[in-house]
Amino acid sequence: MKKLIYIIPFLIICCNIIGQNTLIKYSYESKFTKEQLENNEIAAVLKDVVANDKNINLELVFNDTISIFRYIDGLNVDDFSNIAKSICGCGQPYIQHKNFYYTNNDELMMEKNSYVIKDTIKKNWQITNETKNIDGLICYKATLNEIEIQPNGMPYEHNIIAWFCPSIPSSFGPIGFGGLPGTILILETNSSIFKVKEIIKNNSERIVNNLKGKIVTKKEFDAISYKSFEEGMFKE
Repeated sequence: MKKLIYIIPFLIICCNIIGQNTLIKYSYESKFTKEQLENNEIAAVLKDVVANDKNINLELVFNDTISIFRYIDGLNVDDFSNIAKSICGCGQPYIQHKNFYYTNNDELMMEKNSYVIKDTIKKNWQITNETKNIDGLICYKATLNEIEIQPNGMPYEHNIIAWFCPSIPSSFGPIGFGGLPGTILILETNSSIFKVKEIIKNNSERIVNNLKGKIVTKKEFDAISYKSFEEGMFKE
């Protein structure tokens, strides 16, 4: 009888943990400059990619300790949708913990799932007093600006804007971004915009990090990708 008394509260606690997930659905919008869209060589392709943005369905499922951000296949998936997935970096799921995120490589230049990319969550945000009402929720603006030296030695400036919601208390967001005192409902990068569409509470999914492959940092993977690109480009 005593064992039963101990087991029942344990089961109740487990059920509560399983039911405490939140699911957020996002829309996606690609960003291209006017010059890119007017370039005769790539304009037609980019315009088709933009037209397929509506077919990109994304969701973030999270609890207090872990999240998964992933692409959900829609009904109208084609080559341009796959290009858009690669541009926004959401071709593979992101598993995010408090300090790290994990994701697999896609099949753009090497065999899919060869590597698990592990990187730290960027936390050097500048939080502002600027607010925005997003679907009845007060969100705050945060910016992140940093220069990354690419494998080819050229600098690349990241300009990130996030609108996070303190009333949804998690530190997670799309494509591995997080570390803010609230869930990111809108994320804008150099090439993409992710916007909340719907928030569903009490999702019962069990979030598991089952990614497979050789674990490397993002910096290491960028170097591997660049080498693979060079070898493929100059291969006779």
